[in-house]
Amino acid sequence: MNAATPTLGRPHLQSMLLKAAGAISLVTISAVFAPDYVLGKLNWFLGMGKLPDSVLLRYLGAGGSFVYVVTGILMWMMAGDVVRYRPMIVLSAWICVAAGPIYWYINTHTGMPGWWMAMDAMSCLAFGLVLLWACHARPRSA
Repeated sequence: MNAATPTLGRPHLQSMLLKAAGAISLVTISAVFAPDYVLGKLNWFLGMGKLPDSVLLRYLGAGGSFVYVVTGILMWMMAGDVVRYRPMIVLSAWICVAAGPIYWYINTHTGMPGWWMAMDAMSCLAFGLVLLWACHARPRSA
């Protein structure tokens, strides 16, 4: 490798991370189409009490879930060619790093349980940091 050739990090790890995150994001498609009574039962099961009856809440829940689905599809697409989509992957990683503390703030101010805050904010931050490392780490020389 000469000095002009950029380091691509660990492309196989990048692809695996993106596919895993994409698969997790795709699971949220069920929340896009879930009936109100299912969401109410899930809310109760998670220990968050009775789900308020609100058109805005239903819209934000379904819309937010759809954004996760679209993000999952984009991650799968980027995982298929990490060299071509490297700039988008690095940007996505930085967005996740920034989103970790933002999710922590949102979760704190909306009263989410501690386990949810840890799962939501910390997993996003950790994913972003590991993906950044995988993009910039230099593979060992042969």
